Amino acid sequence: MPLLPEPCPENPTEFALDKKGLLQIINALPNAIAVVDHKACVLFSNQPILTLFNKNKLDFIGQKIGKAFGCHYYNDECEKDCALVSNSGVCALKQGIMTALKQKDACRDMEITIKIGETDEKELIFSILPVTLNGDDLALLTIEDVTKNRHHEMLRIEKEKLSAVMKTVGAVCHEINQPLMIVMGLSEMLLEDLPQDHAMHERIRKIMNQADRMGQITKKLMSITRYRTKPYLKGEILDIDSASSPSPPAEP
Repeated sequence: MPLLPEPCPENPTEFALDKKGLLQIINALPNAIAVVDHKACVLFSNQPILTLFNKNKLDFIGQKIGKAFGCHYYNDECEKDCALVSNSGVCALKQGIMTALKQKDACRDMEITIKIGETDEKELIFSILPVTLNGDDLALLTIEDVTKNRHHEMLRIEKEKLSAVMKTVGAVCHEINQPLMIVMGLSEMLLEDLPQDHAMHERIRKIMNQADRMGQITKKLMSITRYRTKPYLKGEILDIDSASSPSPPAEP
C-alpha cells in the first residue's frame, strides 16, 4: 500500500483516504500535523504537534483547535463553530479551514501568530489540505513553528539598524565636537578679557552652558547600544535616552 494518498479524479488537490492510510501518513512525517473536521475539532494528531503545544493526546484529541492549541483568546463561551478567536473577533485559521473545505482546494503558507497564555506567542505557518475520510470532508493541517527564526531575524534587522545609526552618529559627533570646542575656547577667552562685572558675562556663560549641553548630547549619542525610537510629529525619531541607557527601561 503506498504511503501517499491518491488524489480524487474530480479535484487533484483533494485526497480520499481511509483511517489507516491517514494515520500512516501523519505519523510518518516529522511535521506537526493535525486533522480537523468542519467544526474545527481535532480528530487525529501526531507526536510533533503534541510536542509543539506541550500537550498529551487526551488534552488534544476531540477538542476545538483553539482549546487544543491553548489559545489565549479561546474560552468555553465561544460560538460552537469557533476555532481560534482573538480580540479582533476574527480567526484567520478558522477562515482558512472553512475556505479550503468549501473550495476543496489547498491553502498554503498562512502566517498566523497565536498567543498562548498571558505572554507566550508562537509564529506559525499553516498549510491546509482538504481530505475525504469515509465520505466526510476534513482538513489536514501542517504546522511549521518559525518563532525562533523570526526572533533571530528581528535581532538581525535591529543589529543592522543599530550599525547604520552608529555610523551616522559617529560622523555627526565628529563634525559637531570640533566647532563646539572652538565655541567653548573662544567663550572662555572672552570671559578672561572682560571685567567680572561686565554685562556680557552672563550671556557668554549661557552660551557656554548650551555648548556644554550639546557636548553631553554627543556623549549620549556615542553611548548608544540599542535601536530605540519614539513618536515625533507624524513619524519617529531616535530615542537617545532609551537607546543609550545602561539597561532597558522597566515596563510601566
